[in-house]
Amino acid sequence: MKQESWSDYWRLGEPTTLNFFRDGYTGELAAFWHRLVDALPQGAQVLDLATGNGAVAVAVLRRARALGRALEIEGVDVAQIDPATHAGKQPQLREELQAIRFHPGTPAERTGLPAASYHLVTSQYGIEYGDLDASVTEIARLLRRGGSFAAILHSTDSNVAQTATRIDALLGLLLDELDLAGLDASPARGPGRRARRGRPCAGAAGCRRGGAMGRTGARHRSRPRLCRARRADARNAARLPAALAGANERADRTGPEREAGHARSARNDVAQPAAAHGRAARERA
Repeated sequence: MKQESWSDYWRLGEPTTLNFFRDGYTGELAAFWHRLVDALPQGAQVLDLATGNGAVAVAVLRRARALGRALEIEGVDVAQIDPATHAGKQPQLREELQAIRFHPGTPAERTGLPAASYHLVTSQYGIEYGDLDASVTEIARLLRRGGSFAAILHSTDSNVAQTATRIDALLGLLLDELDLAGLDASPARGPGRRARRGRPCAGAAGCRRGGAMGRTGARHRSRPRLCRARRADARNAARLPAALAGANERADRTGPEREAGHARSARNDVAQPAAAHGRAARERA
């Protein structure tokens, strides 16, 4: 389901996951990737992991062309991506995406690409959402001697990660509440369909009295009294779309103010990976 969801998203043609940087990365994000490209030799091979619609790969390509340097750039993603078709709506961007070799349906943990081949492996907000240990092992296999790995990651205490965790928990409570009310929200039945009478309590893991009843298959009695707190959480989850819409509206800024906002939000995520990249490069040299 995760792979299918990402495949559907990238088919929309969005360059990134938050509808930002429609014309390419700017500010500190662009500067971070540009510094890495500046250090690459002519003909270097670059691989972007969890590339999506190729935003980082395009940033690398544009910088290389500005330097008059030819690079071989590839991108892999577990989703069924086709950036040139779905994201290349402008002629220039389409040509840039066509100059990059993309590998759809390819997880970062098991790329199947040749070992010891790449001068630079990159990832931005990608590999931390998979099996990070397996991805790091694969990166070590892919890098040639003296090669570098650079990544910008969402740390576990970042605003993005904390917000996503809260949303996931609240949506889980909302789905549980639909189930407790006798509605089955599973894809097989479709939302709003009546569940089978006498089904086990869906709150077995979280409801104050659901555990034993859920295991024995007994029906959940006195739902309003027992699940009042869970209903309150579900109401909060129901307010999330409006809250998120307001956040997106506030974030949809233009000009220097918008770029400055991105720079501030990216600073903590960029600084630590940049330092880690420097250490990794020195250790491999």
